[in-house]
Parts: sequence; structure tokens; C-alpha cells
Amino acid sequence: MAHRGDPVTGWNLTRARIDQRVFDAVLAVATLTIALASTAQNPTDAQHPTEANALAYGLTTIAFGSLVLRRRRPFVVFAICIGTTAVFAALDYPENGLPVACLIATYTVASLGSRRSTATAAGIVLAVIVGLTIRGSQGLTLGSAAGNIAMFGVAFASGAYMRVRRAYLAELELRAEATDENRRLAAEQAVAEERLRIARELHDVVAHSMSVVAVQSGVAAHVIDGDPAQARTMLTTINGTSRQALAEMRRLLGVLRADGDEPEASRAPAPSLADVPTLVASMAGTGVAVDLDVEGEPRPDAPGVELAAFRVVQEALTNVVRHAGPAQVEVRVRYEPDQVRIDVVDDGRGAASEAVAPDEGGHGLVGMRERVDLYGGQLRAGPRPGGGFAVSATLPYDHEPVVA
Repeated sequence: MAHRGDPVTGWNLTRARIDQRVFDAVLAVATLTIALASTAQNPTDAQHPTEANALAYGLTTIAFGSLVLRRRRPFVVFAICIGTTAVFAALDYPENGLPVACLIATYTVASLGSRRSTATAAGIVLAVIVGLTIRGSQGLTLGSAAGNIAMFGVAFASGAYMRVRRAYLAELELRAEATDENRRLAAEQAVAEERLRIARELHDVVAHSMSVVAVQSGVAAHVIDGDPAQARTMLTTINGTSRQALAEMRRLLGVLRADGDEPEASRAPAPSLADVPTLVASMAGTGVAVDLDVEGEPRPDAPGVELAAFRVVQEALTNVVRHAGPAQVEVRVRYEPDQVRIDVVDDGRGAASEAVAPDEGGHGLVGMRERVDLYGGQLRAGPRPGGGFAVSATLPYDHEPVVA
């Protein structure tokens, strides 16, 4: 939708208005020039006995000159053209194409005016043609009157068609804008819901870490006199766990979390990549065959990264079940010294997936991207050249969280 605050759109609208005015000015000047030349050249005859004089030139100039304002004052211009033409014909001046101005004005009224003004204009045209025919101005007969009525009828019909078409296109544009707005709102809602879910899960991770710290510190305090070595080991564990909990807390502050009336989160431990085999086993009977390959050893001090990586695998497999149809899926988990890499590749009809464009739709990929970005990782997803769909994500272990 055009807004006054949008400089590009505002300039386009202004330029369009200027172009229309220039066109109307050129149209008026061109038709007026031809009409004046015709007035000067056409001789008088039995049907047009009155010689062209200043009044004839004046009426012609007024009629064609008013076309400059035809878009801004369509009915006024129509009235001017019809009135001057009626006087011109009643005085039996030689023909000079003045009815052309009336046809242009008639079309403009029908295309830009209301139905009421169009009906009024049609009545005026009919009355003028009938009046001039009865008077016998410029040799008008019933046959020529019928021809004139038909000609103006075509102008009215053409203008009405353009008015209806313009209204139809405007309605389509409004519907498209409404659809885009609904899609944008849905995407924003999906992001908000996913951030809320992430915040709750990170809350569980932090709570679990704090529970470990509490237990270890209690045991360390109990054995510090009798077994200092064991106490020192526990304190080392507490140090690492508390640091990890602080990092997760910073991430927690970076996402939105709302307190609602929803049931309390499950007390079960947050899932990790160790739960991927169970997830793969749950795919049995869905028509999707999954081949899982895990390389390397996980780092026990990165529960948040493990949780985010698990959710990426979970969402990628969910998209395969929903959109790829019967397919073969390869899930690769690579534990590297400084990061973990996830690859989920299928050979189904993944082009129909909601996740085709990460930034343009597909709420599943919105959630993946939110999680991966939270840990400073990278996500790539899209159709494969040979068919199917591929999701690839890397999540670094030691990314420093940034609180917005």
C-alpha cells in the first residue's frame, strides 16, 4: 500500500499524476489545433450555412481546452463540451470535429465518475441529440441521430468497462496486501512463539545446572575435611557448571519469555543429541527411512548447544514427514573440537515443503534459525539439485552470547 512516508512510492505516485496531466495537456493541444485548422478550412454549405467567426473559434477553444481538466473535473468538462457543441451545432457552423471532445469527455465521465453521474450524462447526451435532430441543426436526421447515439453508447460502455476493471484491480491489490500482512503477522507470531519456547527450554537447562551446583556444593562441604581431593574435584565441576549456566542465562535474557496460564514445563531433562536415536526410532511407520551416522564425542558441558542441535534434527525430520512423502533420509551428526555439525538430507519431493525459503515462510525453519542464531551458528536449507531437501547447521560450543 502506498504511504506518504515512503519516498519511493510517493515519487512514483507523483510521477504518475504528472504523466497523466502531461498526456491530457498534449491531447487538448493536439485536438484543439486540428479543430481550429478544420474550422478555418471547411466552407459553408446548405447544411452548415453560418460562416465560422470569433464565436465559433471561441466555442471550439473552450471545448477542447477543457480536456486538460478532464481527470480532475470529469463531469464539469463533460458539461462544457456538450454545451459548447450544442450551441455550435444549433448555430449551424461548419463541422470541425467538435463532437470528438464530447466523446472524450463522455468516456472520462463513465470511467472516472460515479454511476449516478454517468446516468445523468447519458440522459443529457440523449436529450441534446434528440433536440438537435428535431430542430434539424446541421442536417441531422433520424438515421444520423441513431448513429450518434450508438457512437456515444460505445463511449459510455468503454468508460464503464474501465471503471469496473479499475475497481476489480484495486480489490485484487487490497487482497494481495491483506494476504501479505497476514503472512507477515503469522511469521512474527511464529517467531515470538518459538522464542518463548526456547526461553522456557533454556530456563530448564539453567535450572538443571543450578541443581547440579547445589548438590555438588553440598557434598563438597560435607567431605572437605575428610577427603579434600574429592572436594576439589567437585569444586572444579561446580566451576564449569556454573560458568555454563551463566552463559545460558545470558542467552535466556536475549529471548522473549512470557508468563502465561499454560501448564508448567515438564520436569524431565532437556533433550540432547543423545536422544536422536530414540527420535529416529519413532519415525518407524511414517514411510520415512532414516539412516543415522554419528561421529565424534559430545561435550558434556554444552547442554544448550545439545538441545538446539536436537531441535534442528527434530524439526528437519518433521518437515520430511509432512512434506517429502515416502523418502530416504540421511542424518549426520559430527562432533568437532569447536562445534557440532548437523546434516539432514532427504530424496523426497521436498520442493513442496513449507521450509523452501527460510526467510519467506515455513515456520519450522523460523524456529531452526532462531535456535542456531542464538548460538552464533549457521543454517542452510533448500531444495537439492537432484531432488529432495537438505538442512545443514553448525553450532559452535564457545560462542559468547549477546544480550540485545
